[in-house]
Amino acid sequence: MISISWYLSWPLRFCVRKITQRRKTRISIIPTTVQEDDIEARVPLGNREPSSYATVTRGIRRHRNRLLLPGGILIIGILLPFSEQCSNFAMMSALSSDCTYSHEIQRSCRVRLNTRLAISPVGQDSCFHITDSRSETLGAIIVQTESIVLRCKKEILYHIPRAKTKCDSSRICFNILQGHECTYNSCADFGVNDTIKACNHTRSSLGWSSCVPVYPSCFWPQTNDCLFSRITMTNPTGQTYSVYMCPEWVYAVQLKVQFHIANNVTTDAITLYAGKSATVHKVNFSLISATVPPIPTLSECILSNGRKMAMTNCNKRGEMSKNRVGEIQCNSDADALHVNNQCFGSFELVKAQIDDNGIRCNSELIDPELVLQTNQLPLKLETGMLIP
Repeated sequence: MISISWYLSWPLRFCVRKITQRRKTRISIIPTTVQEDDIEARVPLGNREPSSYATVTRGIRRHRNRLLLPGGILIIGILLPFSEQCSNFAMMSALSSDCTYSHEIQRSCRVRLNTRLAISPVGQDSCFHITDSRSETLGAIIVQTESIVLRCKKEILYHIPRAKTKCDSSRICFNILQGHECTYNSCADFGVNDTIKACNHTRSSLGWSSCVPVYPSCFWPQTNDCLFSRITMTNPTGQTYSVYMCPEWVYAVQLKVQFHIANNVTTDAITLYAGKSATVHKVNFSLISATVPPIPTLSECILSNGRKMAMTNCNKRGEMSKNRVGEIQCNSDADALHVNNQCFGSFELVKAQIDDNGIRCNSELIDPELVLQTNQLPLKLETGMLIP
């Protein structure tokens, strides 16, 4: 910061040094000129009329001082304080054709130039100093970063329940009559999506059915009975979650902008988004570029229950891998609430043991509530705040 202050104060020190040298030069020239004229004319110095050259010279000196010193005062009042508090500093000069001068003192400039100013970290300032074609200060703009937020453009993958496994079984005695539920080839022709009369109440829920022959039969020793089993996914707590990805993150940069023009200072708040601009006091602000978010955030999923959010690995839509969020996938929140047959899952999620006594089953489904306890969002990153 010391080096920046020294660098920015260099024009001031240069101007002051030049003014001092100019004064010394004028002082040394004027007496010499008067003395030579006096010697040539042989007129006593006390009786000589004032030299027009000396008068004009003193007038020019006073006029230039009026021009330069105010500029020096402005530089002291604006440049030095800015250099001490600014993390980033930029300068821009207006062209001579852009400025109109009145009586060599008042000036009006219309700046139509574009420039880039790096935004400082949160809580720090970036300063923009504007001068005219004579390097005199016109004003300054101080931009303070209030917050930098990364917002997700959501792509919903699916909804999931906080699911539990329920198993039911029913043994049906063999019957030789055609059309009976258990006959010669009943188990061989039975499919995982077929309905079991004894488990009719679960037919609208996500689940899988099976049929296993059991020996001996209730009535016929040479035949087998049918043990029908149904594995059903339920949602006893009624909790549901949405799973989505963020293929694109959008920066939202909140700024506090101070305009220092002449003796007036105004403050405004603006928010910049990529690809959009904001205009304050006829000054156009736009976000040109930003740091890309960390790559893992682009590939991981976000799990949300409407109140909490967390980043996690997940199955893509249609994938049914175990031990990842998305083992069961539903098209809507209502489907996930009832875990109906509009949801998708795999029979491999359940471990079932079937014998003459019925079916016993269990599953090791991921508990979404435990996932929400880790990698919670919003997440603070070096590039800003991550908000899905």
